[in-house]
Amino acid sequence: MYKLLIKYLQRIGVDYSIIESGKALDFTVESPEGSWNCMMSISEQLGVGFYSTLHFVVPQDKRTQVALYLMWLNNAHLVGNFELDLKTGDIRFKTYLDCNGIELTERAIDRTMLVNVTTMQKHFAQIKELAAA
Repeated sequence: MYKLLIKYLQRIGVDYSIIESGKALDFTVESPEGSWNCMMSISEQLGVGFYSTLHFVVPQDKRTQVALYLMWLNNAHLVGNFELDLKTGDIRFKTYLDCNGIELTERAIDRTMLVNVTTMQKHFAQIKELAAA
C-alpha cells in the first residue's frame, strides 16, 4: 500500500515528505484560491485517510460560526467531511479509502484524492472569508 501511494505521487509529480515514522505522506497543494497541506495517513489493515488541512487557524471568536458553516457543508457531501478542531482552530477535509479486503489501485487513489482536493478548493475562499470576518 505504502509503495503504491509513493509511486502514485511520483507519477503525478508531487513532492512529498515521509512523516510519522513512515505511516504518512505529506505534501502541499497549490491552487488559485490558496495553498494547503495534504496528508495521506496509512493503515495497512484498514486503508488510507486523506486530509487537506488549511494553513490558517480560525480565531477563537469565529469558531462557532465556522463550525456551523462546516456542518452545513457536510450535509451536501456523500464522500468526505469537514472537521474543525475546536482547541487549535485547524480546519481539515477528510476522505477515506477503505482497503479492507479490497486491492488498492492507483485509480482508486486518484478518485479519492481528487474528491478531497477539489472539495477543499471549491470551499477554500468562503471558509477563509468566514474565518477572517
